[in-house]
Amino acid sequence: MHALQPLEELLRTKFIPSLTGHAAPSDLERELLALPARLVGLGLLNPSHLSTREYSVSMKVTQPLVDHIIKQDETYGYEILQDQLSAKAEVHKSKREQHSNAASTLKDILPPSLAHAMDLSQEKGASTWLSVLHLKNMALRSIREPFVMLWLHVMAGVLRMLHYIVLVAPTFLLNMCCHALRAGAAAVRCFILWQGSSEWLGERIEISTPVNQWKRVKEGVSLLHNGVSPYEGDIFHEAPLSLLLFNVICSMGETAAGLFFVLLDFLVAFCLAKVAVIHHHQQVEGQRTQKHSLGNGVEVIMIKEDHDFHMFVMACYLFNPFTIITCGGYSTLLLTNLSIIFAVWMKLRGSDLLSALGLALAVNFSLYPVMLFCPLVLMAYKDGRLLGSLKYLLWCSVWGGTILFISYRVTGSWDYLQAVYGIMLTVSDLTPNVGLFWYFFTEAFEHFRVFFLCVFQINAFIYVLPLSVRFSDQPLFLTYILLSLMALFKSYPCVGDLTLPLALLPLWSHTFSYLRYTLVVLTMFLVASVLGPVLWYLWIHAGSANANFFFAMTLVYCLAQVFLISDTIYAFLVYNYDLLHGLPRVDKDGKPIKLKLA
Repeated sequence: MHALQPLEELLRTKFIPSLTGHAAPSDLERELLALPARLVGLGLLNPSHLSTREYSVSMKVTQPLVDHIIKQDETYGYEILQDQLSAKAEVHKSKREQHSNAASTLKDILPPSLAHAMDLSQEKGASTWLSVLHLKNMALRSIREPFVMLWLHVMAGVLRMLHYIVLVAPTFLLNMCCHALRAGAAAVRCFILWQGSSEWLGERIEISTPVNQWKRVKEGVSLLHNGVSPYEGDIFHEAPLSLLLFNVICSMGETAAGLFFVLLDFLVAFCLAKVAVIHHHQQVEGQRTQKHSLGNGVEVIMIKEDHDFHMFVMACYLFNPFTIITCGGYSTLLLTNLSIIFAVWMKLRGSDLLSALGLALAVNFSLYPVMLFCPLVLMAYKDGRLLGSLKYLLWCSVWGGTILFISYRVTGSWDYLQAVYGIMLTVSDLTPNVGLFWYFFTEAFEHFRVFFLCVFQINAFIYVLPLSVRFSDQPLFLTYILLSLMALFKSYPCVGDLTLPLALLPLWSHTFSYLRYTLVVLTMFLVASVLGPVLWYLWIHAGSANANFFFAMTLVYCLAQVFLISDTIYAFLVYNYDLLHGLPRVDKDGKPIKLKLA
């Protein structure tokens, strides 16, 4: 028996179980935990295996000093230092090779799912503490795991627990969970209305912009009642159809207006749930029918059927803090979001007529959803090839022309075009927001303004064509990417623009294990959400800061979106590569392959 074996027994039976909250690890699990972090272990070395090797290493590194002492030489020369450094470098190289060989040996005998998880974690850069392997299949849970969970999972943690209950629960329990979910979301929103926080939220520049602020809507309705066109000044920037709708809502009182926005929020959640049900079913059936053309060993990453998946998507939307404050602030952006997700839902159901109506309304409320025409046409092309695309184009033209005619009849002129769409294109109102336009055009010289306006607006739309070509076979994922780009590059963005793509993101939760920057994105969103309002207060109210401080936080917010978009695209592409080529990912010579997003 080795002298240090009792210490190893204490580590195995006492320390590791208290650290992980599970039983003592098996021999295989113990070897995995002994690997360094860069090889997806925890660095919990086995002292009984380590002592002999470390003794020989110590002898090797100190040998130059021993020789120096034996010679009784009082000078410590450069040669001795170099000998020690060379010995240390050789030791480090030998350790890395031993660890790599141990990891390769373990990977050959581990279950396929765990071996694949090891490959993913190493690709993410597990040499840092930002990445960690989820050892759930081995009944172990790392203490670092909570730090790398996507923030959507945090918001829907309770729903995750219900997921396992519903697997064995009767149908009525599932219905109770759905009702409880909706009741909780409604209670949060009604509490905001009851507290009277809507007016304060409506003044926040993170929630309201010149094109969706409820205060401006009420002023526009007041001008209409006094016989003055709301579009003559620079206050009202809503579409004429919105003017008709909000004229009725405002006449019913402030409480009715609040309940109306809560209803809009729940309609968006309802459409999202329907989209989730249809898309999840299509994905499961698609992989099932194409199983013969998939690679070997991909069973561990294939999508499993989940009948309550739509509840998770609904929870990600209803309990998103950005969604709650957008609804509480009476942002008219909810009309645009509802029109967009309604158009997507109807297209997935095969209704070109209603889908085109939703898209036409979304473009009428806000110009930027016009880029969603490409993914919706691609869906129509998948259903009916060229004839289906032409049919959808025809319906879009019919509904677009009808809405333009109705808008003209409501206002009696075309002045609303400049007030509604002109401000989005010319950015004439430089009120601060969470976007990129306002600060740049505040600082830009006037004679360069037109040039940079063209550059910024082209940048918002230029990605549509190449992304449509690349993801032509995945139009719903293309819709998610374009919605994310809209939230990032539109001229007057708010946090509500991000709620729709974040709610759609769980549709590809099977690719989350491929994500690399989850902690970075989560941290950046958290920092921007906390420090943004603080720096706004210091700038506007306290006067102890300036616009640069607040704009720095908007850059952090926008950069977090860039990381999220790029990482999602990477995860989606690598997942499909693995699905098609099989696991493990090796070349013809059996050597591991690492994929990079070019």
